[in-house]
Amino acid sequence: MVYLRLAFLMGALSLAGLWPAPAVGADGAKAPFRIVYGWYPQWIGSEALAALPTDLLTHVAWFAVDVDTATGALTNAAAWRTTPVAPWCEATSTALHCTITCFGEASTTALLSSATRRSACVQAIRRLLEGSNASGVNIDFEQVPRPMRDSLTAFMSELRRTLGNAELTIALPAVDWAEAFDAVALAAICDVGIMMGYDYSWAGSPTAGPVAPLTGRSFTVTRSIDTWLAKGFPASRLVLAMPLYGREWAVESRQPGSTVLPTVPSRARTFASIVADVQAQSSVHDPTTASAWFTTEGPPLRQTWWDDSLALAAKVQFARERQLAGIAYWALGYDGGHPAVWNGLRSAGSATSIAHTRTQPSAERYVCEAYTMLGERIEQPWQALAPLFVRYSDGTVECVHPLVSPRIQPGGQP
Repeated sequence: MVYLRLAFLMGALSLAGLWPAPAVGADGAKAPFRIVYGWYPQWIGSEALAALPTDLLTHVAWFAVDVDTATGALTNAAAWRTTPVAPWCEATSTALHCTITCFGEASTTALLSSATRRSACVQAIRRLLEGSNASGVNIDFEQVPRPMRDSLTAFMSELRRTLGNAELTIALPAVDWAEAFDAVALAAICDVGIMMGYDYSWAGSPTAGPVAPLTGRSFTVTRSIDTWLAKGFPASRLVLAMPLYGREWAVESRQPGSTVLPTVPSRARTFASIVADVQAQSSVHDPTTASAWFTTEGPPLRQTWWDDSLALAAKVQFARERQLAGIAYWALGYDGGHPAVWNGLRSAGSATSIAHTRTQPSAERYVCEAYTMLGERIEQPWQALAPLFVRYSDGTVECVHPLVSPRIQPGGQP
């Protein structure tokens, strides 16, 4: 069967520590990670495939096939069998995974508490992959309660035995409140654990704030990754997933982290929709959390927090410092094809030459209006790697971009 042949080859290479190698671009530059993973939701149109960076992505996980927890069977499998993502992956030599989802304490308990339903689900996954060009599967079970800890491990172990050398990945929560994920056991079973490094501020948050703070809060991406490492999930099998979305709240004031108006629902916004917002061009970089935010006039006032290009680049650097296996994105298509998402990753694997031509001060920061990176002239830095320079409230100006050569430093005003 197609998937078994691919799984055997890729699994053998993976076990040998040889696959996948860092992606190599047309210019010979290598991505800085062994794994660059992205979820492709079924609600994203096929037109988004043309904008995906084939020189960087190593894996695309189609999202998603759900579990019928009453029987262990899979639902909406027909969409998987006809997805245009499959032929795209085959044509671009990108590994294809299928994501299997089960959300909520009641649902995960119904499935995992029964050995019969666990086995039925495992066999359904095996059949799902048969005849496809998929090389593996991604398990995304969320809100698993503590009593299901051993049952989750048993399910993953049975799935590993059944799929043989097919790639097996699991989505890990940023904070495992229930202690339901056995880090040591799952690391031994799975090829990769993908930590979902987002939703630290969520729809129901009492204050507006960063979706994925790197530092500066009680719970951060840094703390989450370090916790998984301390629990025994090795860096060589751990991937950091980053958000290609932000969140907008109705707020009481223009102050960052303002109190949310509880009567007005918040909304998630894709990276592409935020970049298209003229207000985003005056986003303020928050160095404490390595996030960006801006306020839109009302009524009511609305505050949006998001990972701009600087925030994404900072996380890429963090993942390199922790020597993680790779990074991931939720979700492909949310970027809208903007180079901001990919240029930071692409340049992290090679020498970067940036020469700014002129700058324009604003109320909150200096924005480099044009610069050259890897031979490409960028006219609109908010669509690439801006901000390069930030002016803080005390009047000082700092070169903040982590990918800029240390030789390029502004002297006072850039």
